[in-house]
Parts: sequence; C-alpha cells; structure tokens
Amino acid sequence: LQIPITNNKHIHLVSGRTTLDNGHIHNVEIASLLE
Repeated sequence: LQIPITNNKHIHLVSGRTTLDNGHIHNVEIASLLE
C-alpha cells in the first residue's frame, strides 16, 4: 500500500506473517517513508 503525503513523498505500508517456528507465528506491519 502506498500512501501519498506532501512534497512528492509517500509512505509504504507492508504487512505479513513470519514462518512457524517454536510453535508460534508473528504478524508483522512495517511502514517506511520514501522520497
């Protein structure tokens, strides 16, 4: 997902899930600001 903000900048939002390890998983959400 790309979210536009001011001055030709935008934020990318990425979500996912880790692999099963030690009997559990983790949901992951990461946001990054790019110019």
